[in-house]
Amino acid sequence: MQSSYEQLMNLIGERDDGQLFQQLLEALGASSEPTFQIQGSRFYDFDQFGLGFISENRIIRSVFFHIYTAGVQSGETMPYAGNFPGGITGGDDRTDVQRKLGIKPYHSAVVRGACSEQSGKQDYWDHYIVSNVEHTFIFDSENERLRSFSLHPARSNLVDVHEIVPSIKITIDRFTDSSARVLLFAQDEARRLNHSLVGTGPIALGLIADEDGLASQVMQSFGLNLTIMRAEVEKIIGKGTEPASVKLPFTPRVKNLFNSAWETTKELGDTRVDTEHLLLGMLDVGAGVAVQALRNLEVDLDEMRTVILARRDHSHSN
Repeated sequence: MQSSYEQLMNLIGERDDGQLFQQLLEALGASSEPTFQIQGSRFYDFDQFGLGFISENRIIRSVFFHIYTAGVQSGETMPYAGNFPGGITGGDDRTDVQRKLGIKPYHSAVVRGACSEQSGKQDYWDHYIVSNVEHTFIFDSENERLRSFSLHPARSNLVDVHEIVPSIKITIDRFTDSSARVLLFAQDEARRLNHSLVGTGPIALGLIADEDGLASQVMQSFGLNLTIMRAEVEKIIGKGTEPASVKLPFTPRVKNLFNSAWETTKELGDTRVDTEHLLLGMLDVGAGVAVQALRNLEVDLDEMRTVILARRDHSHSN
């Protein structure tokens, strides 16, 4: 499984019946029917690992990765085909994990592990906050070797103490009024969809909705409008059933989009992030709901990038 950690991180806050989730299962060769299912939890067994997903109102809240397959009780360690965060591997012990992350856990616990209840063993669980996502690393009680981890949205009273996926490197005063409106519109779109996080899909809707912005003008030149983009984004990520909270955080991928936009802004000799920089950042990230929607609508992403730069240069020369 290539880039599995990044894929799992990006599933937090997405729909469990959406295209991103289905594409991950297809890439792994998994059937849409889980090995085990109970209420909002689904578990899939593979030859070398197991994955579990816990959803609430069809929105993925937690992801579990097991070095053992999810249903194995024999205790035999299976090789891992993907990658853990920060260069962590399945053979690492608790000291290795702390050294590679560069931090200590904000909380440790000794609990009875769900996969080892029959043996009566207790496992060690270390909890970290990484890019506003809570990571729980679970170690075997006998040898303290890592055997699984899980990802959950961090609780609001916890602080992001380390960054594997970068935190946002810019403050709101670095955004133009136009790009700030894009972010507010994106928040509204995420709420309209009853989503708990703002992903690249709502950002794309914000960009095309701000018709005075260069990004919207470029997108319209490719035959797009808000109605078309909204329908495609909703087709990919679906709509939740429960109202979203008042304050919605950005997904890790959107944070990367902002950072890419800021780097592009500086490279072009500009001082503030405008809508064209956000659109370029979205294209540079190269994945996510927004890019998938553009591809589904048969937009040539390289050509769009070329048009953005050409129109920006033209506007700056006048």
